[in-house]
Amino acid sequence: LTRSKKNTNHLVFHVRAFLPMLTRAMDSTYVNCRRHAVYALWNLSTDKMCRHEIASVHNLLTGLCKCALTKEDDEEQLAASGALRNLTNEPSNLIPMTNSPQCIATLMELTSVREGKLNMVQYNACDALATLSHWLRKVATGASMIGMRKGLGTRGGVNPFLDQDGLYCPTHQVATYDQFE
Repeated sequence: LTRSKKNTNHLVFHVRAFLPMLTRAMDSTYVNCRRHAVYALWNLSTDKMCRHEIASVHNLLTGLCKCALTKEDDEEQLAASGALRNLTNEPSNLIPMTNSPQCIATLMELTSVREGKLNMVQYNACDALATLSHWLRKVATGASMIGMRKGLGTRGGVNPFLDQDGLYCPTHQVATYDQFE
C-alpha cells in the first residue's frame, strides 16, 4: 500500500489516523508489527511532498530513533535508519530533527563500525548527519550573504566572517548586539 507513489499523498495528508497509528505500532512489543510500521514509514519518506508532514507527527521521530537502535531485528534497524536518512533530505526537517532529543544522538550512535548487513545502517546514519550538516551550513552562509548584501558586519568593505570563497567561517571572536546593561 505504501510503495505506490499514488497512495503516499493520500495516506499522509487525507487519512489523519494513519501516521499516529504507525507511531503507536513502532512502540509495539511484537517485532513484526514494529518492522512493518518502519517499512511503511521508509516507503512514505521517499516522497518529497510527505517528508515534512511525517517528521512533524508527535513522537514519530522518537519512535524511529528507538527502532533504529534496536538490536533484536536487523531489518527494522535498516528500515528505521533509511527512513531517518530520507527525512533529512528535506530542509524543513532540520528544526524537528534537531529539536527531537534523541535524533542526533541516535545517528551518532549508528555511525559506529558495523558488520555485514548493518554496514548499510552505518552508511544511512553518516549520510543523514552529512545532510543535516549541509543544511546547517546553508543556513549559516545564507545569513552571512544577506548581511553582506545589506552591508552589515563589514570592515572596510570586507566581511571578516567570510573566507575567500564567500563561505562563512568561525572567528572565535565575541560579537555583541544590543547587550542589556
